[in-house]
Amino acid sequence: MKKFAVLFFLLHLVCFSFAFAADEPILNADKIFLEKNSSGVTEVFFRYQAIDLKLGELEMVPKGTRLYHWEKATDSQISRWNSEGKISEERLNALKKLNGNSGGGFYVSSSPLDSINYGSTAIVVELPKDMMLLKVTSDNKIHWNPTLAALQSKGISMISVRHTPTWINVIDVETLSKIHVGTADDFKGIKISTPERPWSYKKFFKLFPDLKNEENLKNPSAEMDALYKAIQVPGEEGSKALEFIIRNGSSNMAKEVVDKASVENFTKETIKAAIMRNFFSYNSLFEKLSSNPEKYGYVLLEGFKNSHTASVAWSSMRSTPMDVSERTRILQLAQKAQGTDSLPYVDILILEYKGKPGQWLPHPLCQEVFQ
Repeated sequence: MKKFAVLFFLLHLVCFSFAFAADEPILNADKIFLEKNSSGVTEVFFRYQAIDLKLGELEMVPKGTRLYHWEKATDSQISRWNSEGKISEERLNALKKLNGNSGGGFYVSSSPLDSINYGSTAIVVELPKDMMLLKVTSDNKIHWNPTLAALQSKGISMISVRHTPTWINVIDVETLSKIHVGTADDFKGIKISTPERPWSYKKFFKLFPDLKNEENLKNPSAEMDALYKAIQVPGEEGSKALEFIIRNGSSNMAKEVVDKASVENFTKETIKAAIMRNFFSYNSLFEKLSSNPEKYGYVLLEGFKNSHTASVAWSSMRSTPMDVSERTRILQLAQKAQGTDSLPYVDILILEYKGKPGQWLPHPLCQEVFQ
């Protein structure tokens, strides 16, 4: 029965992927549904035949909210944006034909700094009215472009980006009808509420040198410099710095500090925090910790317990040499911990290793019973 369940699971994944890909060109409004859940939150679903995929939840972003877009711009573009005070519909339509993490469109951020590497010109977007944002929650890598018109027909103006929650893809031109090119005055007194890369501050201060001594910018810049240095040195300070960034920074920043941090600075709390980050780039976490058997065993076990990381744990274990006894122990504990609704990645591995001579030692949990 268990072998049948595993085979059914694999077949379901293949069929789901094929069905979704095949239907992409005809994803129209009658396949997008808005429904309120028991908490009163409106959820957005793609529904077709046997597929019922939750795309995310709706959130109203209030009028007057400021969003930021950095890019390389010519003097004529800067002059036109300031004189027209908007992004043209022609430009937005051209951008919507391109690809992106949340489809084609005009990308902005709620953070003034986290997209500064895209250029030296800041466009400040001020929402002219309350706008509807789709906060993406789906684990699936969706091809958004075929759905943009359908989502817009449901009153959705913006789509969040899975891996960086501060980033937003704007698909409605009215959202971009009140813009101007940013100056130093736009950033005076502004509060930076998210951890930002040290070099983002450095580039910002080069562009706006008069703001170097603004307390609201100078202090967080110095703090981020100190945190990035601390994560590379084993010790309590480095562990705290690493956990703080992984919990509060963007997914891109979390991946970055995973790559830079000393392995000794990864605690159980930090590993759990990373595992709980949706849409984080988990491969680098598992690869980093594979050099330390104890920490690697812990991240594997925690990885198998979560549906959005189980496939990465499965792939990592299959490709990383391990002590047979330790591998058996982790798989048994993972099987014991998983719920009835868990995806059978653990069962797949157990079947695989049981089928190979010398690759399965079913004794560690037995030892726990008799101790």
